[in-house]
Amino acid sequence: MLFASQGDHLPASKRNAVLCDFDGTITVQDTAEWILDKHAAGDWRALDDCYVQGKISLLECMRDQFALVKADRPILLKELDHDIALRKGFAELVDTCIENEADVFVVSAGLDFVIDHFLKRLGVDEKVSVYSARTFDDDGHIGFEFPPLIMPGAKTFKDDLVLQCRRKGFQVTYFGDGMPDTEACVISDHRFAVRNRRLETELKKRRLAYHSFEQFLEVIPIMESILNGNLE
Repeated sequence: MLFASQGDHLPASKRNAVLCDFDGTITVQDTAEWILDKHAAGDWRALDDCYVQGKISLLECMRDQFALVKADRPILLKELDHDIALRKGFAELVDTCIENEADVFVVSAGLDFVIDHFLKRLGVDEKVSVYSARTFDDDGHIGFEFPPLIMPGAKTFKDDLVLQCRRKGFQVTYFGDGMPDTEACVISDHRFAVRNRRLETELKKRRLAYHSFEQFLEVIPIMESILNGNLE
C-alpha cells in the first residue's frame, strides 16, 4: 500500500495515470457508510453534514465517525461480502490500462482493509496501487491516519496525488462519485463520474466536461481512446 510520504514512487517512463475512487465507484454502495449505518453507536450523519458544510475536515469527519464503531474486522468483511455489490468491469478496465502501459491507482478515504479485501476478490490487488488512509486499532475502534499533503495548493490527499502525477508529466484520468472526489477530479485531464451521484452534480455546476457511467464496461472504449492519444 502506497502512502504520500513515498511521493517519488511514480515511474517517469509512463505517460498515463488512472486514479479511481473506491467507495461508491468500484463498489455500488459506500462500504464506510454501510458499516456506520449498521454499527455506529451515535449520529454519524451529523458529522457528515458538518463535513459537507465545510465545518470539519474529511479526516476529522472519518475519525469521529469511526470512533462510534466497535466491530471485529473479519466479521465486518463477512457482512460486506454478503451485502456489497461491485460495478461490472473494473478488472477489465485495469487490464485495459495495463495493456496500454498506464498506471492504475485506487485512491480512497475508505478503510484500507476493506479496499484490500475487495481488490483481492476482483483479482487486481497486484495490478493496482492503493493510496488511502491507514487504519489502526484505537482502543477497539478504528483509527485513521491520512497521507500528508506534499504538493503546494493541494486541499486533500486525493488532489495531492493528482498533482504528484502531473508533476511527473502524466496525463491523469479520474473516476469518482462523491464530494471528496471533486477537487481531484476537477484538476484531472479526463473525468469520469458515476451517473446521478454528487460528483456529477458538482461537475455540472462548474460546467466541466466529463463522462458519465454506471458500469465500467461501458466506458472502456473511451479509456482506450484516451490511452492511445485519440481523445483530447
